[in-house]
Amino acid sequence: MRNGVVNRRKYCRSWNQTWRDSLLSNENRWEFLHPISEKIGDPSGRNWKNEMPGLFKEWMVLKGSLSSMSDTKFERPGWCPFFHSFDNWVGNNEALNRDNITRELHAILREGQWDMEDGAVLKVCVDYSTVIAKAIADERSDYCALTHRFYSLLSHKAQITPESQVPICYKNMSGLNGLANYETGWMNLMKGDATGFCGFTAQGPTTVYQPFADGRDFSKEGFMVYNWTKQTREKQDSDVVRFLSRGPDERGMHTAIQRNGHTFIFPPLTQFRVVSVKDYFYECNIKVHRRLITVEATYLV
Repeated sequence: MRNGVVNRRKYCRSWNQTWRDSLLSNENRWEFLHPISEKIGDPSGRNWKNEMPGLFKEWMVLKGSLSSMSDTKFERPGWCPFFHSFDNWVGNNEALNRDNITRELHAILREGQWDMEDGAVLKVCVDYSTVIAKAIADERSDYCALTHRFYSLLSHKAQITPESQVPICYKNMSGLNGLANYETGWMNLMKGDATGFCGFTAQGPTTVYQPFADGRDFSKEGFMVYNWTKQTREKQDSDVVRFLSRGPDERGMHTAIQRNGHTFIFPPLTQFRVVSVKDYFYECNIKVHRRLITVEATYLV
């Protein structure tokens, strides 16, 4: 053994054999997918717009800005239109004219070809995805109508996306904006279960990234993530996950949906199964010395 090389190669041979042997189990695993209504209920009779203030408030509780959902510390007129109604937020020039909100929402409307309401739903549900994921995991109906609306937007777009337009996307597992920052279950992606299945079913939406063709998103040391605070790209000390997309079939949908620009989304309760693992990979003529885990996705209509 030299610097652990022998053990690493032995591990890689063992892992490659494991995932090859388990492909049949993985292929049949789609039967374990659950409709979103089984987790959070039926949205009939509910108004998704009325659920948005609670979504934002729970996010403030999770990040520690409020002590509980009953904390009214910030609920004063004009402080945050989210606390009052969706229509007030969308129609509030002060809120929408904050540079970051305006820039991103307009990009969603223009580049993703969504209308105002749909674009706002996409922005809110992705921005506060940790709340959506927690509610689904807890099987709470607090944001039932909003989550159904969000899910329907993505699944409908998936049904009409041509095969030629499905993307190949990437995301760092950990580090800045990493997958595991939003759902810790991603860290167990490669732990096979008793059936041989290697993968993970995300509770909330999963945001992934379609790289630029010029290679700016990769370096020899890893995946590059843009740090908005520092206004620069930073390499991440992390495994890289590659997301393969394809058209729909009898099992469900399999493609990420464009939110705006190079940002794509998978809806809540998407199942990701591991199809290959490499110690390094090439992208944009760059040899990236990071482990690459390739997954395929499935979610129901």
